[in-house]
Amino acid sequence: MPFYAYIVAKKHENLKAPIAIGDGPNWIAGNPDVSQFSVYGSGHVGIAGAIIAKTDVPEILKLDCLATDFYRGQAYPTFLLYNPNEEEKTVTYETKNTEKIDLYDAITHEVIIKNVYKSSKMIIPRESSRLIVELPAGSKIVFKNGKYYVNETVISYL
Repeated sequence: MPFYAYIVAKKHENLKAPIAIGDGPNWIAGNPDVSQFSVYGSGHVGIAGAIIAKTDVPEILKLDCLATDFYRGQAYPTFLLYNPNEEEKTVTYETKNTEKIDLYDAITHEVIIKNVYKSSKMIIPRESSRLIVELPAGSKIVFKNGKYYVNETVISYL
């Protein structure tokens, strides 16, 4: 790493998120030093790698909705799966949880699969999405003030 880049990195190491706001600081008068981390570089491939995972259906990806939410509060693991096909598809939903979980769809506001341990088959309707929130198995879902909660943590909105 060049010395200048090291100084810039140390200066901004306390930030909670990646910085990428444009051209380098010497290209236009007044650009901040932090803009040296340009949106034109390849560093954002790593961000995509943190978000995107394959499923056992080639056309359906599993996207981690929290991977780049650097300023969020308490949240349960949340993933988006979209089926672009003209027919419903069944995917194997895999989880990293070591305890049993329930899979809650924040779009339909329903627990769609209970007591999942490591993996489960999940149907995704044609040309549709599932926004899955991984909840502790048997969680009580409470609705108040337009929000759905589990253990005082918002899991979805009306």
